[in-house]
Amino acid sequence: MVHVMVGPGQSPATYEPTPRQMTALSKADLYFSIGVPFDSAWMPRIRKANPRMTIVDTTQGIDRRPMEAYSGHGHNHAHDGDHDSGTLDPHTWLDPDLVKVQARAICSALQKADWARAEYYEHNLATFLQDLDALDRDIRDILSGLENRKIMVFHPAWGYFADAYDLVQMPVEVEGKTPNAKTLQHLVEVARREGIRLVIVQKQFSKRAATVLAQECKATVVHLDPLSRDYISNLRHIAKTIASRGQG
Repeated sequence: MVHVMVGPGQSPATYEPTPRQMTALSKADLYFSIGVPFDSAWMPRIRKANPRMTIVDTTQGIDRRPMEAYSGHGHNHAHDGDHDSGTLDPHTWLDPDLVKVQARAICSALQKADWARAEYYEHNLATFLQDLDALDRDIRDILSGLENRKIMVFHPAWGYFADAYDLVQMPVEVEGKTPNAKTLQHLVEVARREGIRLVIVQKQFSKRAATVLAQECKATVVHLDPLSRDYISNLRHIAKTIASRGQG
């Protein structure tokens, strides 16, 4: 049985597990970590709740990129005090190629814990890797004709996706907070200068500042969820949304 710690619509930056989840955790054989703030904040208690449980860091071997933030000059930069996870961006799963690394780590751990079904896990992994290859090809095709490859995002969760598909994310939030009026006006000027036509907001965050920004530069606010349960369909949807509304 699989238990998901941070459920749909919940933020991995602020979530706290319920007593029922901690009870289930105490009986678990494996815990898969993906590097989100929840993992870091709760790991000591997770280990204490079940010392015999194997904890698998699925991001092991992945070169984590710096988290970006609004710099005040119209460009992104790594922000040493980022509110999510220090200097490292946790959103590795938004690059299908990096998800292959995580999928292999999960498969290996399942095989070690359940050798009787090792071939079953290997078969499912092979199928999933093929799906990821197809997804990557589709996204590249969808975005191939995009002229303006710069997108404004409220929360800079899309760095790995942007790196993989030759996009540039321009964060709106400042140190994890909604920008003040002066900063917002500067962002409007940057958006106009760069021909921004798309402002991405996650449903886990406020859309007020993004809405004001979009209205001032005649852009469209779209809600995209990096935490959607249907991973493959969601990434295709994200690519199609950027391609259809992100032209400069």
